[in-house]
Amino acid sequence: LLITLVSGLTVFSCTTQKKEIAVNMDNPFFKEWTTTFGVPPFDDIKEEHYVPAVEEGIKQHQAEIDAIVANTEEPTFENTILVLDKSGELLSKVSGVFQPMNSANTNDSIQAIARRISPMMTKHSDGISMNPELFKKVKAIFEKRAESGLDDQQLRVVEKIYQDFERNGANLSVEDQDKLKKINEQLASLSL
Repeated sequence: LLITLVSGLTVFSCTTQKKEIAVNMDNPFFKEWTTTFGVPPFDDIKEEHYVPAVEEGIKQHQAEIDAIVANTEEPTFENTILVLDKSGELLSKVSGVFQPMNSANTNDSIQAIARRISPMMTKHSDGISMNPELFKKVKAIFEKRAESGLDDQQLRVVEKIYQDFERNGANLSVEDQDKLKKINEQLASLSL
């Protein structure tokens, strides 16, 4: 019975992985773009590719944020700010195509997609900018920036990221953060 159960789980696991790979291989956002200058392959991108790519982008970005927060080393420019700045590549890739498409070449179905992904992205963004553990690391680097031996560009990045966190509600009380999240949700849907 145990052998049958393990065999069944193995087959199910392999089948599930093959389905995920097949779906991923059909979605241009999950591939490296080999076009001139890395221009999005607009002929290959279909409307049904956006939502799965955003969902996967959020998942990957959240994993990157969780890794920064889980790092037990003292926060530094290299292990926090630089990693944070480079995180969310897939989500940026999708947004960089979808947002201009929605602005310049929109239609009813693109707008429906926007109404679906906008709340997801707003919630994800708020979850990062109001993450107390992540902000604690950013703030520690910000407070020690003068004696950290950072060059002018690195200092500017630290200051910019800290200000972005602060402006997006990181220093607010939990109650005020909840209010801000609700306002952000309303703005996300109303702006569409």
